[in-house]
Amino acid sequence: MPHLEKRLDDYILRCSKISYGITYIKIRKLAFSYAKLLKCPYPKNWDNANMAGIDWPKNYMDRITISHLEN
Repeated sequence: MPHLEKRLDDYILRCSKISYGITYIKIRKLAFSYAKLLKCPYPKNWDNANMAGIDWPKNYMDRITISHLEN
């Protein structure tokens, strides 16, 4: 589902460009809501916290960086 992740990437970048910024907590909550809305598989422990896991933002940024380097 790279195209769905790309939409999330675009939204996060848009927030940062308009000087709104977005915290790691907000990114984690957004990722959880987005995955749930799109019915994407996600770890069960996300339901307990109502947000993505603590390592998710870093892993996501690593994937995005690699993706941008490949393009």
